[in-house]
Amino acid sequence: MLDQDVLSRFREHAKERELLVATLAMWADVEAQGYDPEEVEAFTLEESRWAPKQRKAIQVNLIRQLPHPNYRDWKREHVRSLLEVQGLDLTDPNTKETPDRICRMYDEVFCNVGEEFGEVKSFPNDGGYDQIIDFSFLHFSSTCSHHFLPFTGYAWLLYVPDEIVVGASKPARILEHYSKRPQLQETLAHDVLQCFVSAIRPLGAMVTIRAHHECMGCRGVKQYESSMGTNALYGNFKENLATRTEALSIITQSILMKKLL
Repeated sequence: MLDQDVLSRFREHAKERELLVATLAMWADVEAQGYDPEEVEAFTLEESRWAPKQRKAIQVNLIRQLPHPNYRDWKREHVRSLLEVQGLDLTDPNTKETPDRICRMYDEVFCNVGEEFGEVKSFPNDGGYDQIIDFSFLHFSSTCSHHFLPFTGYAWLLYVPDEIVVGASKPARILEHYSKRPQLQETLAHDVLQCFVSAIRPLGAMVTIRAHHECMGCRGVKQYESSMGTNALYGNFKENLATRTEALSIITQSILMKKLL
């Protein structure tokens, strides 16, 4: 039988029925673990009454939470099968350990799937500073969820504080955190902004990202020098044209200064 600990993990981490069903489908050896498939299906149907919620996790994260005794071996064998289907000789010294390396790589680059950023260190705005503060050229590398290829570039985060100012390293840490998951660039900009705004409640904030996507460089249209820009706006950056124009001017100035240095 499914014990109560397993059931509680399902309830805690499954955000909607489709996620639960898809994850159970991937967990192909559920019978081998001694669980009754009919009981699992009954539990799935019972939980289908949940109201839909915004999905904050994907299948990998839910599986990671389950008590799979051979998780590493199970994942490695799936990767091995994919590579063998592509015709790779996994007895070759150069590819023999590749399934393990891929598993470790995914553990690293997807380490924050379904995880929100922790506490954002902040300080009182005792001086009453009311102008734009900018953080420029925050480098990042993330993974496109369409082709599972990297997109890399820079982000700018600008804000006008109200009662709180943020520690200087925190925008970079927030960006690094949300980069570690497969996603769209638009989603990355949105998540960074939402985390920042929720933490310090500024009068306005703006996240601008410009990145090169390997799915356009190494395949498809092969645009090796192309880049894509996305913006996420909040408060007076979104509502006030003058503030937004000033912010764009600051970004342009930072780019020019970097070229001169």
